Amino acid sequence: MSTQRGPHTLPEQCECDSSWNESQAISKEKIAEPLLILQREHISILHECALMVAAVKNVNPIKKAENTSSLGAAVQIRKLRAILVEHASREEQILIPIVSKVLGAEATTSIKKEHEQIIELLRALEKNAPSETGAHDTYTNPTLIGLAAEFQSLLREHFSREENVLFWFASLHIPKS
Repeated sequence: MSTQRGPHTLPEQCECDSSWNESQAISKEKIAEPLLILQREHISILHECALMVAAVKNVNPIKKAENTSSLGAAVQIRKLRAILVEHASREEQILIPIVSKVLGAEATTSIKKEHEQIIELLRALEKNAPSETGAHDTYTNPTLIGLAAEFQSLLREHFSREENVLFWFASLHIPKS
């Protein structure tokens, strides 16, 4: 069930969607350890994303200065950014070279472009999140909620594509031991 808020929809529950993790993941027997690490990070990032969405939904734009959820949303967005930057760096070391070798530069460019889109959307979230001081004149809850929903959707699509296509190709070229 979804809750309609402005032009975007968000799930009632903002918990990590474990059915996505189980149904989308490649079985452990078919994937090399470096890719398993990336896959575990995807699960962790989606969990952090769900926490960020929950924090964003709890921000009260009218009582910004009094609301500790404002601080929680800003902190959660920064935390997610740090995790994503580290994860993208690991993918650039592990996945990108294999994808480049096996599928060519076009596939590599596509992955890097998606990473840039994810970071740009995260920057928009940071820009629209209320500051710790509560002084953010342009802040509106529907804008932030919409950005959070768009970000979560983009992240899920990106991870799904990586795990169902790129990890499969990469697993053919990384020893399983």
